[in-house]
Amino acid sequence: SAIDAANPGDTVFVYDGYYFEEIITNKTVILKGESNQNTIVWGGFNVSANSTTIEGFKIVYGMEWDPDNSGPNGIYKIGIYAKSSLNLFLNNSISNMLGGNGENRTGTWSRGGDGGAGCGIYLFNSEMNEIKKNNFSEITGGKGGLGDGGPTYGGDGGIGCAIYLHDSKSNIIINNTMFDLNGGKGGRGNGWLSNNLMGLGGIGCGIFLYQSDDNVMENTSIETVLGGNGEVGWNNNGGIGGTGSGFYIKDPFNNLLNLNYIYD
Repeated sequence: SAIDAANPGDTVFVYDGYYFEEIITNKTVILKGESNQNTIVWGGFNVSANSTTIEGFKIVYGMEWDPDNSGPNGIYKIGIYAKSSLNLFLNNSISNMLGGNGENRTGTWSRGGDGGAGCGIYLFNSEMNEIKKNNFSEITGGKGGLGDGGPTYGGDGGIGCAIYLHDSKSNIIINNTMFDLNGGKGGRGNGWLSNNLMGLGGIGCGIFLYQSDDNVMENTSIETVLGGNGEVGWNNNGGIGGTGSGFYIKDPFNNLLNLNYIYD
């Protein structure tokens, strides 16, 4: 591939067209698409090299990531996954990310797998990146798996978010637009207990921060965000619906949110 042939620091220009692959970026390069409407990556980018630029691509359907290594939870679908630092993600259009459904499980007191996350950009243990002027849309978490055999528990719906920061700090997220972000539906459980058997609806949000500090999030527009529905189960008891919010922040320190706009 062009990346394999490139030297660190090279610019790789990508012409309009369809590219059906997970693009592994393991050296420092500038990847520049001809157009973020017509240079279409049907998959995603896996970025392990520092100081990488990804600019001007339309990224759809996402690369697959399986955090629980073939366990019962659904796979994650991600447009750009980065476990590196000092990167620039600029002027990309990222859409149609749908997390995988949780596995159905059988047997007394079994629990369906949780739905996988759908994410536009996912940073893991990643620092000092810039995420600028990107457009995110139609991103949804996977459905929780069924628990069958009674009494059983349904899995929770997956997270649907434009940007997910996990243990990542000192990143700048600015001038992005986010639209149509949805948590996954909870899975159904069986049994004679009440609504504690039903999986919770997944979180839908613009930006999800988990144990991530010193980040700056400015001038981002977030619109039409919904948490996933809880599933209906035994005797019409229902699981609790998920949260829909512009930002979902858990265990943070010293993050700055400024001049962001959240609608619906």
